[in-house]
Amino acid sequence: MNGSASDTYLLPHVDPSGTVWTSITNFPSRQSRSTYSLAVDYSTDGGMTWQGPCRDGRAERRNPPEAYPNTTFTDGITDTFTAGTATVNGRYPLYVSWEDYASGFDNIMLSGSFDAG
Repeated sequence: MNGSASDTYLLPHVDPSGTVWTSITNFPSRQSRSTYSLAVDYSTDGGMTWQGPCRDGRAERRNPPEAYPNTTFTDGITDTFTAGTATVNGRYPLYVSWEDYASGFDNIMLSGSFDAG
């Protein structure tokens, strides 16, 4: 990863059953970092093979600005991801939180999956 557009970032976690989950954040454009996509992959064999990506139906999310207006605060990480440690209906839940700037304001979103993505 070179810190420029067209990067992909992974945030791997292992749930108590041994399944490896990772979010996949992709900044597809070399010309602009205005949008990004978010998905999840998983592996049940320690990373030898991968299934996915599991997507939430949205092709792209609007990236927040690098520096927010009228502040000295800068943005750097658009999302976070984790796998739960206790089962819900027999499965370990997955949680992802992301920034969405589509409205022109930075909204922090949180989603949970209780059916393995």
